[in-house]
Amino acid sequence: MTLRSILTCTTITLILGVAAPSIAADTAPTPAAYAQQTDVYAMPVGDLEIVSLSDGTVPQNLHKLLTGTTAAEVDDLLKDAFQVNPVDFH
Repeated sequence: MTLRSILTCTTITLILGVAAPSIAADTAPTPAAYAQQTDVYAMPVGDLEIVSLSDGTVPQNLHKLLTGTTAAEVDDLLKDAFQVNPVDFH
């Protein structure tokens, strides 16, 4: 064997030794990642993936929306929940 053939075999062996595990890792099946992003919610249901999108919020004046109560009572409940009127709903 010549020095050139030894170096060639060594190089090929090193390349395959380093690349083979990474190639195998790339082709291995991985579970779907369901990381939540802002305003995009994905959840697997059987073989389907259900995606819900939100395009923003809608401010609601609870003093007008809630009937049978007073504005002071609504404000007290909002204060307990660290909210103020109007409340943004998704």
